[in-house]
Amino acid sequence: MLSNLILEASNQPSFQHPDTILRSVSQTPTYCEEKINTSKKYRYWRISHPHPLSFAELYFFDSQGKLIQGQSDSIFQAVFDGNPLSNIYQGKESFCVDFSKPVNLSKIICLPRSDGNGIYPDNEYELFYHDLKGWKSLGRQTATGFEIEYDNVPQGALYWLHNHTTGIEERIFTVTNGIIRFW
Repeated sequence: MLSNLILEASNQPSFQHPDTILRSVSQTPTYCEEKINTSKKYRYWRISHPHPLSFAELYFFDSQGKLIQGQSDSIFQAVFDGNPLSNIYQGKESFCVDFSKPVNLSKIICLPRSDGNGIYPDNEYELFYHDLKGWKSLGRQTATGFEIEYDNVPQGALYWLHNHTTGIEERIFTVTNGIIRFW
């Protein structure tokens, strides 16, 4: 789980006196997202976690909501390549992102390691539900973010979200009290 992610910031590469910006991030079934509430600008941002974990992608947004890129050690560059299928394994060590100048971040999004069947911007999806007559389509949509919303979804059904752009290991799921359960 990425929810215990720790984000620290400093203007010193040594992180001698860092400011702790986040101690946890909100997690959905397919990604983590958290707003960052600081008016300070920092050049160096350090990411750590109390347990080993894998990341697929990390996205940082500046105070205007624009996606910004930083630099990190080459072994961690896969989390900045825009490909949710390339991953890094992060042991208990932390890693640092250098933005080359002090920046004010407003949000971080973390994609955990996966088989690429999450919801990704610019991918086309089709949601199906199963009734007594078989699978019924609720239509195709292109995602603009890491979530997609459909109207008029029957409650209590068995669902299948098909990615027409990529992904092959799709799983059926149910939703009970807002909690997704994959089968």
